[in-house]
Amino acid sequence: MALNTLVTRLWYRIVLGLALLGICQASPAAIRGEQAYSKYDSSLLQNLTVSRRELDQLDDGLHFLSKRAPPVDVAQGAEKAEHELFCYLRADTAPHSDWTIDQLNNYWTFEEYPAAPGGTTGSGVLMPQALAALNIPQKAGEKGVTGFYWVQNQEFPWQGRDQLATYGFYQGSMSVEAGYISSEWSENPKQKAGAPYPEPYKLSDVLFLEWQREAEDNGQNIKNLKYFFRVNVVNEDSLRIINEATGNVIKEWPGTSFDMSTPEGKAILRTPNGVGVAYFLINHKPELGKRIPTKVTVFKTMDGAKQSIHLLFYIGVSRGRR
Repeated sequence: MALNTLVTRLWYRIVLGLALLGICQASPAAIRGEQAYSKYDSSLLQNLTVSRRELDQLDDGLHFLSKRAPPVDVAQGAEKAEHELFCYLRADTAPHSDWTIDQLNNYWTFEEYPAAPGGTTGSGVLMPQALAALNIPQKAGEKGVTGFYWVQNQEFPWQGRDQLATYGFYQGSMSVEAGYISSEWSENPKQKAGAPYPEPYKLSDVLFLEWQREAEDNGQNIKNLKYFFRVNVVNEDSLRIINEATGNVIKEWPGTSFDMSTPEGKAILRTPNGVGVAYFLINHKPELGKRIPTKVTVFKTMDGAKQSIHLLFYIGVSRGRR
């Protein structure tokens, strides 16, 4: 009976996720019964293959999105963001990721945050001017600031066998009280298609579980998320979109900001460094409510001749279509 209930629940979530995916991908023409997918996705969908294991473990339609190629330019990124992300962000409900901190602890380890001398966070070292402008403390322990370092350093099951740890990790700082998350350095445990990886493994899930834990431990409002940093962007696909959006002129703080009603803002959200922020909000609506990125600021910091590029997503309450 329990097995039947589990199978029924999983099948319901698969069907719901795929249905939502179809709705989100549909353009106004699709609603009229014409082409259901954007021109950029049609060729990808024709060649889309999903392994038996991936199908068996499919929690929701959003798993398909992570497998699609990143946008090649701002126009494509804006279209992809509108059809793949914003319909979920604006909706009252969306596919839910229900991993728990206990499940994370099965294969991951929380280690002491390697803060700089004096307890300064990595963000405090790299971008103190930006944090000061937003009234975000730069040291662990101030206003609830906590450094986190989750590393995937334990064996995990894969296709009936135990696999060695991937040593993927997510490191950064956050404060529910101050309303910010800063993803400072990371290495996704899922490095390439077909390679073994643990569950959960996505940045959006691991960081949400840490955010949830800190909110509960400190009696803070879990919905108090105002800022989400992606620090030191090095992904080439993300940088291509960022450079096009800024005209190859990236400024120091306060940088250049794009509202999410603009093609540039949407395209940056759809980059590999932006989708994790979107999934964080989409997959956790029951806990966070209808939250949505409202704008993104692109800025750089300099360490001598070395340049670091950062993204700051501002988070607000969704009030429907923008």
